[in-house]
Amino acid sequence: MAKMQLARKALYNALKYHHPLDAEEWQQEDLRLLSLEQLFARLGKLGCNLDKDSFCLFAEEVDSPEDFADDLIEDPKKQDQIFLPVFEIWRRLLPLKPSFSLIADELDEQIHCYNAGIRDERLLKALHAVLIALQSCLDKDLAKQDCQDLLETNTAYDVEGFLYEYIQESLDENQIALASDLLEAFEPFIKDAEWFSLLQLRILFQKDPEEAEELLKDICFLAGELQDPEFYLEILGILAAKGDKETFLEIAEAALPLLETEDQLQELLSSLALFWSSLDKDHKEEAVLLYLEARKNIPLDRALSAEDQKKVRVFLEA
Repeated sequence: MAKMQLARKALYNALKYHHPLDAEEWQQEDLRLLSLEQLFARLGKLGCNLDKDSFCLFAEEVDSPEDFADDLIEDPKKQDQIFLPVFEIWRRLLPLKPSFSLIADELDEQIHCYNAGIRDERLLKALHAVLIALQSCLDKDLAKQDCQDLLETNTAYDVEGFLYEYIQESLDENQIALASDLLEAFEPFIKDAEWFSLLQLRILFQKDPEEAEELLKDICFLAGELQDPEFYLEILGILAAKGDKETFLEIAEAALPLLETEDQLQELLSSLALFWSSLDKDHKEEAVLLYLEARKNIPLDRALSAEDQKKVRVFLEA
């Protein structure tokens, strides 16, 4: 799904994090690295002479750094150059007057840090702040769809995609309570509910196996409706270690004709090897692993043939 048009700060965050060659230096600069003095000096060079006191006084008259910057100067060519240092100064001097763009900006920054390998409590704080802001919007009768759009347009990162991976990692690390709390809290603000039902399935397998089986029936029906090979592969990855032979093989049979590329086929084979291992079918596991090894030099983006699928179907035989 294509991301909606980004709000102003989210757009510049995208430029800052990804450094496209056609962007100007000021559009990509990380202003968090500058001191307040340097930021005010930057504004001065752009014709806006402010200090801490005058900045805070003017900020009392507006609701957001976006309004602040636009009121400072009428020239649209300079408004964004002024907006970026104004935004950063506001972030530091007025933490008790955050707009949604500021809250979303902090989440962008913490996702960026997380992806760079920095693991600390700031990410969860940023997620919590976004949740409070979104819940406040719901309480003011903003529709769920509008709240979802607000989150999507104000963040440079795909927050929904990040959340899926983050909750998945939490489950991999057996942090069931954290994963469950995040999934429940963000449920109203998630557009792609089908995929997040897979996370709920993993949680229920840990907390309530009987309820998990009921949800699995719904998910299998949904998979048949979606006809999405990636969705099928995700289900197989979840079920591989569960040892439910009938369900796993049924889903694998349904998925196989939909697979389009070598990487999808190898993902199915990996799940299949784990599945046979969970049933103590060592000879079947070994056969799958040997075949997988034989395919390791095939380009992962290569299109599959009917013959490829025919060869794999042999390994699905009980």
